[in-house]
Amino acid sequence: MTSKKPAAELAELVKRGYELIVVERHEALQLGNLKYRHPLPLIVDMPALRVGMSANDSS
Repeated sequence: MTSKKPAAELAELVKRGYELIVVERHEALQLGNLKYRHPLPLIVDMPALRVGMSANDSS
């Protein structure tokens, strides 16, 4: 995400149709605390995504 306020940027991404947003952990914590009127997309932080990818690569 960029330097916009998290709620404004999230609203823009939802309007564009994004359903999965990958963010750094500190941004995930900020977004988790937002009071947002629209359904939130799935928000995944980077460490969780890296763990998931490495587990899939080893199979």
